[in-house]
Amino acid sequence: ENTIYRYVEGRAERVGALAVVKDVPLRGFLGRAANYAMYLLGTDVGVAMRLDRNGNIDVSLRSRNPGVDLSKIASEIANRLGGSGGGHPMAAGMRIPGERREEFLKLLLREVEEVLGASR
Repeated sequence: ENTIYRYVEGRAERVGALAVVKDVPLRGFLGRAANYAMYLLGTDVGVAMRLDRNGNIDVSLRSRNPGVDLSKIASEIANRLGGSGGGHPMAAGMRIPGERREEFLKLLLREVEEVLGASR
């Protein structure tokens, strides 16, 4: 866990309402990385990503805002990008084709900021 925390501290970046960590080095720690980035950078949503050996991106999403339904957002975006996703309103995951990472981030940012803007 200390390795992941140090990685997040050195690599997390704020992208609008998102705290994003790309290329997480250890499998099994995406959720923790997303949570830590979110709290470290003070955002409502944390995103952690890792490229798998098949060229897909595994994504973990975490939120501390109950108005942001990550399960719905993950499912809709994953389907749109040719992947799969789902989960719970405040914790979701998805797998998308690797070449669609930047498109995914733009779509996610738009969805999250739309929800947050409507709730303020």
